[in-house]
Amino acid sequence: MHIIDVLFQVRLELFSDLPAPGKGLGFLFRASRLQDQGQTFVLTQFLLILWSHERLISRTFIDLACRVSAANEGI
Repeated sequence: MHIIDVLFQVRLELFSDLPAPGKGLGFLFRASRLQDQGQTFVLTQFLLILWSHERLISRTFIDLACRVSAANEGI
């Protein structure tokens, strides 16, 4: 599979000085169009990172790939 293009990407980072510096939330949402053996897919990637005091608490990474029908490949 190879990525043809990135349809859109949203990156959001939230930082909080209270109650302690270093706490925060990172969020990345990206949708890409990719191709594998002549078939087109839309890959949605969702990444959520939560950290505190420079220590990673949680990292969730989800990939969803959906095949695009020939009629909709102009998306």
